[in-house]
Amino acid sequence: MTLRMVAATLVLGATVTATAPAQWLAEALRPPTVGVMVVTERAPHPRLLEQVRREVEDVFRPTGLDLRWELLGDGKRPGTYDRAVVVELKGECNPDRMKEIQSNSGKGRLGWTLISDGEVIPHTAVDCEEIARAAAGARLLTSNPQLLAQTYRRLVARVLTHELLHALLRSADHNDTGCLKTPLRLADLQAPAKLRPNEVASLREIGRASGPKLASHPPAGSPDPAR
Repeated sequence: MTLRMVAATLVLGATVTATAPAQWLAEALRPPTVGVMVVTERAPHPRLLEQVRREVEDVFRPTGLDLRWELLGDGKRPGTYDRAVVVELKGECNPDRMKEIQSNSGKGRLGWTLISDGEVIPHTAVDCEEIARAAAGARLLTSNPQLLAQTYRRLVARVLTHELLHALLRSADHNDTGCLKTPLRLADLQAPAKLRPNEVASLREIGRASGPKLASHPPAGSPDPAR
């Protein structure tokens, strides 16, 4: 080995040693990633998923979580994340459905999160058909198609936020207010959705090697009825 080669090796080694702590620190400070794996029964409205995604991300922004959305299908292999949640969109997710569907007076189950052997598992569903029936009640207040579509979109986003919280916090608990409120009513959509401080604190621990347990496991029961 020539002197030039030895010098080059030593400089390279010094560079790796100096940058390793910085790389480790950057990795440690990296926001935890959450894969939101979306499965659809029918092709959704072209702009709906993008609009819902933005609204859900606005709610989760205080947590620092990096939500990564994937539309699964055709044998596509999902990415790797600190956490992953499967979201099934049932029926046709399209605000135009409100024009041809009867209101259900808020009696339908809009979404649910699965529980297996007493453990909340990261598999949720959002029923777009029931959401259309629930949102159709807004026709009594307005005939403006843009306002009706906005009501539908907000309701989809609120239900999805609700179920993501169950899946990520691993809890079936509900509240009288906030994103885990049940039953959910159209009037609740007038105020912006906000997470509670304890929910933000727990969600910030996702993906970290240390920290408090996210949530206690609920007793065994049926799928969560988020309405």
